[in-house]
Formats: sequence, C-alpha cells, structure tokens
Amino acid sequence: MCDQRDEKIDLNKYHKAVRIFRGVDRDFHDAVAAWAYYVAANGPIDEPQARGPLRKALRDTLEANAYNYLRVAAAHDAALAISRVVTPYSKRSKDVASIGTLLKIWEDDDTKKAILESSLRQMEARGLKDHIERYLWVQINAMKDLEIEYQSFLAGDNNKTIREFRTVFLAHTLTRKPATLPTFPNVKMAIEEIGQLYRLALLGLRCSDYSPERLMEQQLRVANRFWDTMELGLSERQLEKARKWLWRRQEYGTYFGDH
Repeated sequence: MCDQRDEKIDLNKYHKAVRIFRGVDRDFHDAVAAWAYYVAANGPIDEPQARGPLRKALRDTLEANAYNYLRVAAAHDAALAISRVVTPYSKRSKDVASIGTLLKIWEDDDTKKAILESSLRQMEARGLKDHIERYLWVQINAMKDLEIEYQSFLAGDNNKTIREFRTVFLAHTLTRKPATLPTFPNVKMAIEEIGQLYRLALLGLRCSDYSPERLMEQQLRVANRFWDTMELGLSERQLEKARKWLWRRQEYGTYFGDH
C-alpha cells in the first residue's frame, strides 16, 4: 500500500479537516471542564454531606443564588458542548465542527489521502519509516470504529435525551417541555462515550492516542481546588498571589476572555 503513495496533498481539504477537528477538540474539552465544575460543586456523589459547609454558609443569602447559578450553568454548558461534538452532518450546516462532519469528509478520497499522507510524513520525520504500514492501518481502522461507535451513540438514550433538552430548553425557548429531562447518569455516561469518540477521531486523523479519563481527572482536580477555595477561603499565600495578579491586570490591561 505504501508503494502506491500519492505524494500530492490537497491542502485546502486537509486544512478544512484540521479546522473541523480543532472545533471538536475545543467542544470536547469544554464539555469535560464544565461537567467537572458541576460535579465538584456538588461534591463526590458518594459523600452525602459533601460541600455541606459551603451550602450551610450560603443558605438564606444572596450568594446561594450565585452558587446555584454557577453550578447549573456548568451542567447546561456541558450538555450544549456534548450536543455540538456529536451534531450529525447536514448539507445546510456542512461547516459545523462535529464528529458527524469529520466522518462525512473522510468519505472523500482526496481528503482521506491528504490526512493519511500528512500523518505518514510526520512518521517519516520522526524516524518511524519502518512502521508506516502499521500506522496507516491504525488510522483507517480507527475511522471505521468511529463510524460504528458514533452511530451507536446517536441511537442511544443518552444522546436522545440530551439533544431533546438542548433543542427545547437550551438552544431555544419552546413552549413544549422535553419528553425526558437529562439525569446525572445520562450526562456522565455521555461524557464518557464522547470521550471514546474523541479518542478514535484523534487516532484516525493524527495517529495519536489519548486518555479521556486522564483529562477528566485533571479537570476534577482543578475544579475541586476552585470549590475548596470557595468553601474554605483563600490562604494568605493565595491572597498574595491574587493581589499580584490583579495588580498586573490593572497595570497592563486585560481583555475579554483573558485567562
């Protein structure tokens, strides 16, 4: 197969594939981060008194409204991001960054050749020329598995429930109510399922493996540090760092979306 390689790449189609994947990558990471903040705000599910001190301190105060708003907003953002990742391809929205669009452009032979040739050139540059044939089949099989897993997810109850909720309540304000509201297990399982879709997409497009579980662990650590700070207060060291951060922003300016 490698003896018949086409050295020419359709750069326009290749860059379109890259742009679409970057959108999927962003939405997947947003879904995981938002869900982590929601889970951390509630505290570990196996600890009934989790976040008890925080809830007690906020009870009957205006800050309780802010706490609940942030918690619920994180859950809603996770649901929206999940829906974006798995949006099916349609001719009316052919530039939408989603798994569905990735699978559709993979059907185009020129796009497929461009993606595979780009990956193989990278392998050669890294001194992996003897393994090119194997990597090629890894990518092709990953995309086949992605199609199967994606169709299975679309047909599943988790996707149907979350997409209905997104359509009726989040993306629009419709007069009818969702047939079923998403539950904690619905969203948790959907996050895990799209994590596997993301892993297969990355393997198919870049021949790079990835652990969605590790990303969730990392985001949960960050989110728990945030809510621990809300619950326990800032230490003197943290306060000093915050003062320095605010001073730098005042001195040099900031902008919307600055992190």
